[in-house]
Amino acid sequence: MLFQGWGVALLVGVPSKDDAFKTHPMNMLNERTLKGTLFGNYKPKTDIPGVVEKYMLKELELEKFIAHSTIL
Repeated sequence: MLFQGWGVALLVGVPSKDDAFKTHPMNMLNERTLKGTLFGNYKPKTDIPGVVEKYMLKELELEKFIAHSTIL
């Protein structure tokens, strides 16, 4: 897979045991960055429930943090 454009590609979440990410080496030579995260700085057991509660109480609008999404 060749990335279109430039910038940062961020892999988020936990892949299944059979998943693989493949890319052509040229993708990394054109000022592109690949990063990955499971939960960022969050501690799942203590922090995620508070975020969910704020979202459910409409105190946190998560949708406005999503700039772009692509399902591959």
